[in-house]
Amino acid sequence: MDLNHMLTKLIEKNDLTTEEARYVMEFMTSEDCRENSASIGAILALLSSKGESVQEVTTFAECLREKGVPISISNSETLLDIVGTGGDGAQTVNISTAAAILAASCGAKVAKHGNRSVSSRSGSADVLEEMGIPMLSDPNDIISCLHHARITFIYAPHFHPSMKHIAPIRKSMKIRSIFNILGPLINPARCSRVVIGVYTPKLLELFGHCIEGLGVDHGLIVHCAGLDELNSLGAPAEIVEVRKGRPIQRYQLRHEDVGVPSATSIECLRGGTAEENAHIIKRILSGKWQESETILAHTIAYNAGAGLYVYGLAESIQQGYQRAMDKLVQGAAIDTLQAWQAAAGRSLERDRT
Repeated sequence: MDLNHMLTKLIEKNDLTTEEARYVMEFMTSEDCRENSASIGAILALLSSKGESVQEVTTFAECLREKGVPISISNSETLLDIVGTGGDGAQTVNISTAAAILAASCGAKVAKHGNRSVSSRSGSADVLEEMGIPMLSDPNDIISCLHHARITFIYAPHFHPSMKHIAPIRKSMKIRSIFNILGPLINPARCSRVVIGVYTPKLLELFGHCIEGLGVDHGLIVHCAGLDELNSLGAPAEIVEVRKGRPIQRYQLRHEDVGVPSATSIECLRGGTAEENAHIIKRILSGKWQESETILAHTIAYNAGAGLYVYGLAESIQQGYQRAMDKLVQGAAIDTLQAWQAAAGRSLERDRT
C-alpha cells in the first residue's frame, strides 16, 4: 500500500477502503507528510473532486480522534456540542458559540470544540477570548470548567497536535478539502449529543451517516437559507436527525412553526470583529439586547433550543427554543458565562503557579 496506489484509485474516482483511508490519514499526520506535499495535495484535491464518502470521512475522523489528546470524562456524562462547519461566507455573529452558552445555562453540559477564524472575522476561540475565556491546554482544566460551569471549550490546536504536519499543505491549497469538514466530527470529548450546521445541503446526509458511525446517540445536522445555522431568513431548515436505534430521518422545519420571528435580511445576523461580537453576545445573554439585535437573540435561542432537544431537556425544538428564549428574557444566561470565566481563571492561575 502506497500513495501512488491511492492516487491511481482516486483518479479513477473510486472510494478508498477503510484500511486505505486510515493509511492516508496516518501518513498525513506523520513527519513524512511534508516531504510528500505534492502527493498529499493531489490526494486531497482528488478526494474533493470525487466527493468524500461516508467511509472515508468517518475513518479520517476516527483516526484523528485516536491521535488527539484524550480528555477523560466519565462515560456517564451526557455531553452536547453545538458547532458549524463554517465556510458559508455569511460573516454572522458567533451564533453557535452563544447558543452553546445558552444551552448550558438551561441545564445541558456542553463541551464545545473549536478554533480560530478561518473564513470569518471571528472564530469561536477568538470571540471566547474576548469574553474572558482563555484557551486552556490541560485536560484537567477542561474538565474542571465543565464541572463548575456546565460548559468548557476544547481548543483544537491544543488537542490535535498531529495536524500540524498537514497544516502547511492545507494552507497552500486554494480549494476546500476534507479537513474543512472534519472539525465538528473530532471533538476529543466525544459528545453523544450534537447539533452540527453545514455550509451546503449536500453534506446533510453525509454528516448524518458519519455521526451515526461515530456513535452519537442523538444529533441534528442542519442547513438553512445558505447558512450553517438555524435561522428565520425565509427558507425552511433542512434537517437530518440521527437517533440511536432508529432510522435516519430527513425533514424540513419552518421557523414559523417553531415561533421564531422572521428576519428581514442577513444583516440581522451579521457580525463584526471578535471584540464587537463579544459585546453583542454578552448583551444578549444579559437580556439587554438592542432592538436591532432582537432577531439575533431569537436565532441564538433557536439553535440553543435544538441543542436542548437532542440533550433531552425538551420534547421538541419548539419547546427547547421557548425555554432558551425565557432564559434570555430573564437575563440569567450571563450567569453561566461568569461562572465559566471564574472557573477558567482559577485553572489559569493554578497552571501559572
